[in-house]
Amino acid sequence: MSADQIIIRDEVSEDVSAIHELTKIAFAPMPFSAGDEQHLIDALRADGELPVSLVAELKGEIVGHIAFSRVWLNGNPGDWFDLGPVSVKPDLQSRGIGSQLINHGLEQIKQLGAEGCVLIGYPSYYGRFGFRHDPDLTFNGKVNANFQHITFVGETPKAKVTFRACLSQSHATSSLRKSPRQGKHKNESNFSLLPKRYFHRQSLQPLVLTSKETSTRPRV
Repeated sequence: MSADQIIIRDEVSEDVSAIHELTKIAFAPMPFSAGDEQHLIDALRADGELPVSLVAELKGEIVGHIAFSRVWLNGNPGDWFDLGPVSVKPDLQSRGIGSQLINHGLEQIKQLGAEGCVLIGYPSYYGRFGFRHDPDLTFNGKVNANFQHITFVGETPKAKVTFRACLSQSHATSSLRKSPRQGKHKNESNFSLLPKRYFHRQSLQPLVLTSKETSTRPRV
């Protein structure tokens, strides 16, 4: 598979079932997943709160998906977005599909007038796209090192970011709402494809990896 074989496009009604199943299988192996990510996307779509929903298509098959929805700052609606969930078919991870989805998605929300975007994910992965942590921009009023943002317009606001009800519930049930230590990862999603070996079975927190492991960059 080469990058030019991947087609990134807006979802159409015929894609809904495939997106649901793809999201389900991508998150199913993850110990931190609440198992509701596919239902989250369905709920956002049903509520008209899925302004950007892109799929990655390979030879007619949906192999990747990314969702963007709007968030509130200090209780007020505006032009900030949340990135995620984003999923890639497990046997095609680490081949740049997630990166293509993220880059296309960020450009698309800019065209919608986005002033910025937030997500919950590993800084060591999302930093390459320009995402950074700022303690003055909080997730539901709490500082979380995995809560990151990218600002497109003006200065980064000092604000409490809140999500749609279904998003807030999904984030709240994930163990990754905490601030785990960083390690190497191969995922191309908001943790949806992180290998299980990077988590303690009991605590579901990322393992402290050796310098040899952490020196290896993810393949994208």
